[in-house]
Amino acid sequence: MLENNKYVILSIESSASTCGVALSQNDELLCEYCVFVPNLHDKLLANMVAVALSDMEIKVDELDCLAVSSGPGSFTGLRIGAALAKGICFENKPKLIAVPTLEAIAFYLQKHAAKCNLQQILTLAKSHKDIYYYQIFDTEAKAKSDLTFCKLEQISYNPEENLLLCGSFEEEEILDFFQKKANKNVNIQTVKGIFPRYIAKLAYKMFQEEKFTLSEDFAPLYVQDFQPKISKKK
Repeated sequence: MLENNKYVILSIESSASTCGVALSQNDELLCEYCVFVPNLHDKLLANMVAVALSDMEIKVDELDCLAVSSGPGSFTGLRIGAALAKGICFENKPKLIAVPTLEAIAFYLQKHAAKCNLQQILTLAKSHKDIYYYQIFDTEAKAKSDLTFCKLEQISYNPEENLLLCGSFEEEEILDFFQKKANKNVNIQTVKGIFPRYIAKLAYKMFQEEKFTLSEDFAPLYVQDFQPKISKKK
């Protein structure tokens, strides 16, 4: 099923409460499997990789690289995705690409934003309660802000420019907040979710630029130090 002279990339997305995998040749998507039931990474992620490879009749040694969503995002999800990726890329065969999650979202949606005359892409990854990771990009997926971890009301952006909100978030909460802040003539659109195809598209660009990471050196971008939940039960 593989075409000659095209690179085969396996992409893993596990940064949010849902997870999935994709196979692609160059920037052409071959298949994508996603699970939308939250928090099944540990149970299903490795199996989805096996099913995707089997369905496309691709062997692990035929992969040119493995791309994994590197965060920011869920500590548990990123940890599971990283462990799976490092296990497959043992001795760096295939090569490993650590794909910044928020940049991948913006990179995939940049054409949509430009077509809809949306001047800024605000990518979001919900952490907990009203806390978000966010970063702003232009319609060429170039960063206009640093990666920031803060409360929803602390998010800083230009309320005078048309806006694409994308990533993982509670849609009603997000729209209500940004519509109240924006000029009434500003166009605000949303694209909810983080998908393996997002990781795959930026991964191919990074592959061409040879932005590889040694598997033994890879660590996801957690941004906030992990704080385990403490049970109140006695």
